[in-house]
Amino acid sequence: MQSKIKGAGLGLRSQYFNYIVKNKPSAPWFEILSDNYLGNNVSKDSIFYNNLSKILENYPVTLHCVGMSLGSAKGIDKAYLTKLNKLIEFTKPLYISDHVSWGNIGGFNSHELLPLPYTDESLDILVKNIKDTQNFLGRKILVENVSSYISYKFSKYKEWDFLNKVADLSGCGILLDINNIYVNSVNHKFNPHDFLNNINKHHIEYYHLAGHEVYSEDQNYLIDTHGEDIIEPVWELLIAATNRIGYKPCLLERDNNIPDFNLLDQERKKIEFILTAAKNKEKDLV
Repeated sequence: MQSKIKGAGLGLRSQYFNYIVKNKPSAPWFEILSDNYLGNNVSKDSIFYNNLSKILENYPVTLHCVGMSLGSAKGIDKAYLTKLNKLIEFTKPLYISDHVSWGNIGGFNSHELLPLPYTDESLDILVKNIKDTQNFLGRKILVENVSSYISYKFSKYKEWDFLNKVADLSGCGILLDINNIYVNSVNHKFNPHDFLNNINKHHIEYYHLAGHEVYSEDQNYLIDTHGEDIIEPVWELLIAATNRIGYKPCLLERDNNIPDFNLLDQERKKIEFILTAAKNKEKDLV
């Protein structure tokens, strides 16, 4: 599928609905957090439906999920995907994504994106679930690298090698989260540029960028909260990604401490500036 999203988009939060409908800001696209809208609020008499219908008239969207639990040994949740299909029919997203993680077991939902061990067993389960999901939805999905706060001693692969194999074997794409790379590099003590240098750039469809919080006082442990401004090392890592991987659209996420739209849009425009420079560099090389 050829992307029609371009430049730097924003996560679509309900706090911004009225502003976007009234002012039609310059953000070229928005990403919807799917799990907020898998119930009756997609009915035609809901406020969500009416507001989003107006936004969809002017902007393309992507859908970002947190509930597929693609790494769960129990397999895909067809009830969840049926609800998701209803949202897909309404929004007609250009991409649908979830995470390289699991969260459901024995009817229990952790409501967290729990990391997987990077083993052949996990790889087989994840690839099967992605294939089953793609067959159910009738389209390719993207998977995102997650932030993590534990690691497994019995992991066989580096995270980037595991992601490459997942995409190779399942036919999915990769949604590359730059902040998650940085957070994990601090938490698990590796060079983030090793990730960028070894990920297969041909699988990557777009980037995510967000802020995080320092958990420990000595700043050696980070939590991916999407609630703070992006810090300088993450900006630098985005530039490094565009140099190594190339121009890709990028989504600015903000889920906590949500500021005035115009303040967040200033951060989005900084991303736009970096992406424009990357695109111009690619043109000069042609």
